[in-house]
Amino acid sequence: MVLNEQGPGRHPSSDALPLDLEPVISEQGSGRRILSGALHRRPGVVKNEQGSLHLPRRVRRVRKLVEPTRVRVGSWNVGSLTGKLREIVDVAVRRRVNILCVQETKWKGQKAKEVEGTGFKLWYTGTATNKNGVGVLIDKSLKDGVVDVKRVGDRIILVKLVIGDLVLNVISAYAPQVGLNENSKREFWEGLEDMVSSVPVGEKLFIGGDLNGHVGTSSTSFEGVHGGFGFGTRNQEGEEILNFALAYDMFIANTFFKKRQSHLVTFSSGQHTSQIDFVLLRKEDRHACLDCKVIPGECVVTQHKLVVADFRFKIRLQRNKHNKVTRTKWWKLKGDVAQTFKKRVIEEGPWAGEEDANIMWRKMATCIRKIASEEFGLSQGNRREVKDTWWWNEDVQKAIKEKKDCYKRLHHDKCAENIEKYRIAKKSAKRAVSRARGQAYDDLYQRLDTKQGEKDIYRMAKIRERKTRDVNQVKCIKDEANQLLVKSEEIKNRWKEYFNKLFNGGNESATIELDEPFDDNNRGFVRRIQEYEVKEALKRMKVGKAMGPDGIPIEVWRCLGDIAIVWLTKLFNTIFRANRMPDEWRRSTLVPIFKNKGDVQSCTNYRGIKLMSHTMKLWEIVIEHRLRKMTSVTQNQFGFMPGRSTMEAIFLLRQLMERFREQKKDLHMVFIDLEKAYDKVPRSVMWWALEKHKVATKYINLIKDMYTNVVTSVRTSDGDTDDFPINIGLHQGSALSPYLFALVIDEVTRDIQGVLPWCMLFADDVVLIEESRSGVSQKLELWRQTLEAKGFRLSRSKTEYMKCDFSAMGYEDGDVSLDGQVVPKKDTFRYLGSMLQKEGDIDEDVSHRIKAGWLKWRQAAGVLCDHRVPHKLKGKFYRTAIRPAMLYGAECWSTKRRHVQQLSVAEMRMLRWICGHTRRDRVRNDDIRERVGVAPIEEKLMQHRLRWFGHIQRRPEEAPVHIGIIRRPENVKRGRGRPTLTWTEAVKRDLKEWNIDKELAADRKGWKCAIHVPEP
Repeated sequence: MVLNEQGPGRHPSSDALPLDLEPVISEQGSGRRILSGALHRRPGVVKNEQGSLHLPRRVRRVRKLVEPTRVRVGSWNVGSLTGKLREIVDVAVRRRVNILCVQETKWKGQKAKEVEGTGFKLWYTGTATNKNGVGVLIDKSLKDGVVDVKRVGDRIILVKLVIGDLVLNVISAYAPQVGLNENSKREFWEGLEDMVSSVPVGEKLFIGGDLNGHVGTSSTSFEGVHGGFGFGTRNQEGEEILNFALAYDMFIANTFFKKRQSHLVTFSSGQHTSQIDFVLLRKEDRHACLDCKVIPGECVVTQHKLVVADFRFKIRLQRNKHNKVTRTKWWKLKGDVAQTFKKRVIEEGPWAGEEDANIMWRKMATCIRKIASEEFGLSQGNRREVKDTWWWNEDVQKAIKEKKDCYKRLHHDKCAENIEKYRIAKKSAKRAVSRARGQAYDDLYQRLDTKQGEKDIYRMAKIRERKTRDVNQVKCIKDEANQLLVKSEEIKNRWKEYFNKLFNGGNESATIELDEPFDDNNRGFVRRIQEYEVKEALKRMKVGKAMGPDGIPIEVWRCLGDIAIVWLTKLFNTIFRANRMPDEWRRSTLVPIFKNKGDVQSCTNYRGIKLMSHTMKLWEIVIEHRLRKMTSVTQNQFGFMPGRSTMEAIFLLRQLMERFREQKKDLHMVFIDLEKAYDKVPRSVMWWALEKHKVATKYINLIKDMYTNVVTSVRTSDGDTDDFPINIGLHQGSALSPYLFALVIDEVTRDIQGVLPWCMLFADDVVLIEESRSGVSQKLELWRQTLEAKGFRLSRSKTEYMKCDFSAMGYEDGDVSLDGQVVPKKDTFRYLGSMLQKEGDIDEDVSHRIKAGWLKWRQAAGVLCDHRVPHKLKGKFYRTAIRPAMLYGAECWSTKRRHVQQLSVAEMRMLRWICGHTRRDRVRNDDIRERVGVAPIEEKLMQHRLRWFGHIQRRPEEAPVHIGIIRRPENVKRGRGRPTLTWTEAVKRDLKEWNIDKELAADRKGWKCAIHVPEP
């Protein structure tokens, strides 16, 4: 655009000369002066045939879809990362290394680490703190593209990342030294070969590592692999490197560029020099490799040298990678702002009733969203960065703004004055950030020591645990052909295709035939929704949950109080009369949740949870409460039933195993797994089950309306997919779905369930038990026929069989079959989180619980090992997050001395590390416990067992825990040998040790006080 004294965009005066000195603004926005219009790259003002002046048409810059991108990959044996990580990152920044493979890290663990303040992230693996270990360090520009990480022991790690439409696989490898045994070398090369073989052909592959071999200067016999510019004399280990590269069609980049000796030698110690660190890649990418050399001048590591290779790739850029979605800042709904919001909604809200629920909801929802956006504001839609604490105060913002303004002036005019101002502003901003950040951390740790700040430690632990994850958000997935998808539209289409097929995969009317037709005998009087029902349902709703597409959280109705209860009651009664809920409630957003098993890039390993309208969930809770009053399910169902819990199911199963072990009789168990149980419930079967349970027709019609014309979209890292309908299955994430599923399964299997504890259900987890293999096999086949006749399907691969060998004589051999396919036989099975063994012992369960405790510990290690966090607060975190994981299911344990010892050893090791001590410091256990305020775990274990004993004693006689089969039989002759310890005997031992009368268990309050173990 040409500027003149008449203002921008106007024609110049007739006196103006086209070659006069004039300021021109370039496309980048910087101002400059030109001496003549002839020097300008576009022609100046010209005259047309009529003599009028015309400005040149501004040409719009077209962004290139394919741009060359340079990537520098390095490899470095660092000797040890301890105390060197920041220095190594500084070297990577100075040498412009984007991806750095590091070897001999000597760090134990398999996780990731953010390098604070640098933008770099390290993925590493190691099994010991004094040897081996490898990792991959990636800079800020590429780290968010990491989609997968694989590890093989402590010598091989693969990081897969996506840049545009390019997929890069980077392997860091550390081969065994020359003096190690042949088995170690063979295991390493086999592991590396398996890793390379797993990389698809169409993806890029780089291997950077200390391979401990000399490939020599000559390329004889390996012309395509060796470039002829190596160093030293080839040895046997070098032959293995060359053979490996030849077998996988790769070449050694170090040897393809003629360099001086200092740029070839990767290792020097005294007078000895060699080339043992290499960068390998596929031959098809030879043209992309611009250079490869050694950088000898870095002093962080004395012996090994940094090897770098430069690559240039043509990458197709993806536009609109991040779709910004603005959201209302509902977290501001508290204090005075909440009162202002409430006052405005009460004054401006359409509280009058309407005949149509759609109109009522649309008017109220629009009003609430409008007022909320004005009072709370809208977010910018950017991804929220993970921070330990909020230190971005007004002073920092002011200093940063000043620095930006100085930079803009400098960009416009690079005079000495602007340069000096920018330099001063930059230093000032840096000081402001450092000062605010330090003050915020000091305030945070002081606040942690108060009651109001105790919740912050859990937030800190969660944030720091996220930073150790390999991948925080899955961006790329695989298609049905197992090919990785990297384009946004392809990824979204794949998610939509998978869930659309899952929810609409079959024509149920053609495959499901019900035994009895629907009847219409359930008509009767049903009363209107009452205000107290809505109030009770509102109390049951949890706060802080993700919202549905309507964007109105349940906290709004709680904030508005009684006037909201009255209006919601009117709305629900309007829906009740018309059998039609607002259309906005029919939309949901489906969020894929990883099941923590299997391939993270496979859609089949994700469970879809629907984010639905909170107000609709409130409506569902009201209906569910009425359904529970008019229906009942058998005692075999423990899932989502009041008065029945997972612990009761585990207790029944363990007690049954104890009794049969005492009588030396075998037990045969089959654990049934239903494929996509919630997602595949046929709608016709659901209506049939409600009819059979004598549910009033009115409620059936209301539930049918909840599943009519419903649509959903899948939320992905690249935005939401298009809406698609759902014609089968229950809503995962709905408040009503768990009880509906229980009703359906109960009605379908009512005639084949049998008595407790020979058949137990927890939602879709079913266990069938018999005294013979043939008996359990027949029962399994009956269940298969019954369930599959109603549209369900038993998993052939996940259904498992376990035989408890308790008999001293007789052995029933054979397999259990499911529709002609042999069911896998297991020695252990994880039932509702508790490990069952075929011997009836608890060894596996105790070990599993200790591992679960250490898993929780590692997730919170960033906080528990922070010496600035108060010891008492760490102890509270241990008591509330780690110890419950270690004692889950302990109520049912008959523990021996060795079990208690294992738990105590694990606990004391954790508590000592919390205090920064080891056993070598010779600090007494009692002193450690006093510092952190944690009682011995063996006493807490006894408390758990006695608490459960008191619960059983207070249960009515008809409760499942008092079933006759699990009662200890009288006058049963035991076999030879020492009798096995039972749960009842363990309880008697606890009562005797603590001198408590079991009759006290009838008084719940008195029993709780008697068994309480105070924390020191």
